Amino acid sequence: MKNIVFNNPAGFTIGVPTSLRIHGSASFNAGIFGPVSSTYPIIFNDGSKIDAIAQPTNTSHINGTVLKDGLGNFTFPIGNGLIYGPVTTNLTENSKGFIAKYVETNIGTGNFVTTGTDPTPLIGYNSSEYWDIGPVSGGTATGTVKLFWDGQNETLNNSGYSYRKVAHKVGGDWLNEGTNAVGNETNGSITSNEISSWSPFTVGYIQATALPITLINFTGKKVNQTNVLNWRTSHEINASHFEVERSGPLTPDGGISNEKFVKIGEVKAANKILDVDYEYQDRTPPSGQSDVSAGGLYRLKMIDLNGQFAYSKIIYLENTDNEIIVGNFYPNPAIENKANIVINNAEKTEWIISTVDISGKIIKSDKQILEKGMNTVQFENFQKGMNFIQFESNGKVFMRKLLR
Repeated sequence: MKNIVFNNPAGFTIGVPTSLRIHGSASFNAGIFGPVSSTYPIIFNDGSKIDAIAQPTNTSHINGTVLKDGLGNFTFPIGNGLIYGPVTTNLTENSKGFIAKYVETNIGTGNFVTTGTDPTPLIGYNSSEYWDIGPVSGGTATGTVKLFWDGQNETLNNSGYSYRKVAHKVGGDWLNEGTNAVGNETNGSITSNEISSWSPFTVGYIQATALPITLINFTGKKVNQTNVLNWRTSHEINASHFEVERSGPLTPDGGISNEKFVKIGEVKAANKILDVDYEYQDRTPPSGQSDVSAGGLYRLKMIDLNGQFAYSKIIYLENTDNEIIVGNFYPNPAIENKANIVINNAEKTEWIISTVDISGKIIKSDKQILEKGMNTVQFENFQKGMNFIQFESNGKVFMRKLLR
């Protein structure tokens, strides 16, 4: 089958046991497909994809096992019939096909060991859900795994999302596969280091480190062709230094071009009880860019004299003065029926913001004047389920989704 559209609120099943193979795209408008067994999985061929607009939700996904051929990024549209539980892989090797299944249960206790790709031992894991992922029997695969959290089926009672890691159950052991979490306490993701050993995965967490330092604020601004970062601390005792880390800029569709943070500089700690102000100027262009004007994500790694460390919040600097970029809604799903979106406007213009249905028909529209530069627009009173919001200005149209 080339393309498939799931659009039946009552759901779908296959009468005769067989594997459905998708060569093109899959659109998830309404209805659950399944249950789908591991014997007869839904197969996505190499090059197939999920529709960018009609994406899976709690009310429309595949309940069961999905198999993906080929390499590269792919988000498995899986769940358990009630909850959409996606997992993303980025494979550099996939010899016979790669399968994934979402399971709503505790995969089991184990020893927290230091033999993962990140040697820091875990101290806990999400005991409410896991993902059973790996190559088809007899095959091999290499790549990374991205897990998500959204407030559903979670027992992540650690002190903060920055301590979350990819937890990998191997036999009777829980391994820490890294790396750095992106998002916040309610919504976010964690991507593993590159691995080639496969078995159940879930979100785990390490011990929160209490550093002898108080970070009061962390901000940034652009000055000509330089991104200037400023932060203030107090009560520095046995602090060693700060490492400044940067990731990639936003892509035109509002995504992050590179979630992997790299060290770009270091600042020695003053070790003073009174407030201390710090500044770091980023003038080094990321790979493939002529200057830092494309902006990016920044954070601080705060390290004490014993080698313990913690991360600051992530800030985003956007220098694309002459480019229109519409970000993604946050938080998503909406909290208390409210969400925000950031729009980088090339010039002061009128925008038409419309709510549309799944077919693209406009339900209602509103006009707003947005200033040149970064604008934060707040929305509220969304309909329950998936909402489609269209943004239009000067002939350019952007579509964004928000789940309530």
